[in-house]
Amino acid sequence: MSLEFYAGIDNFKVDAKGNISITEKLAGSALKNKLDELQKLKADGVVRVTIESAVTRYTEKIDAETLEPVEYYERDIKGVWTTVENEQTSLDVGEEQTIEREEEITADVVDKFLLTEKYELKSDFDPKKVLIRIAEGYTFDEIASELKAESASELIKKLSEARIEYAGMAKAWYEVKEDDDEE
Repeated sequence: MSLEFYAGIDNFKVDAKGNISITEKLAGSALKNKLDELQKLKADGVVRVTIESAVTRYTEKIDAETLEPVEYYERDIKGVWTTVENEQTSLDVGEEQTIEREEEITADVVDKFLLTEKYELKSDFDPKKVLIRIAEGYTFDEIASELKAESASELIKKLSEARIEYAGMAKAWYEVKEDDDEE
């Protein structure tokens, strides 16, 4: 049995014996209909905890002269999200000059994109398959075994790498979605 939810770390402290107490804070709806499962896990006395950041940080390349992104993302006529290279607008025909800008997006937005949208896989790892299994209640250990991954930690690492890979695309999707929702 496992539970997955988004929470903030409200506090943590270390007592004199070296025991660490972690307090998480989450909206009441985050565990909606899962309080019985939480009670069963508490009764077990011991649980395995994996804490990972829900913020996905990625690098966006920017044209140093125009300050425009080097690439952008859009849906093609088949509804598939693709990466499009910005045409060089600089008059300098020499080596392209780019700067890198750090961006952030929450993992839940990237996950919603990966679950609901069409996109070309950038590797042989399919994040959608993993996210579907997580939503169905499978543990990372079970999914790792099913996908013949080395370990649950390796699976989590691959999922984090995929989130970074698709973060820019997810951000573009989210902005379009927000615009559509406002209309």
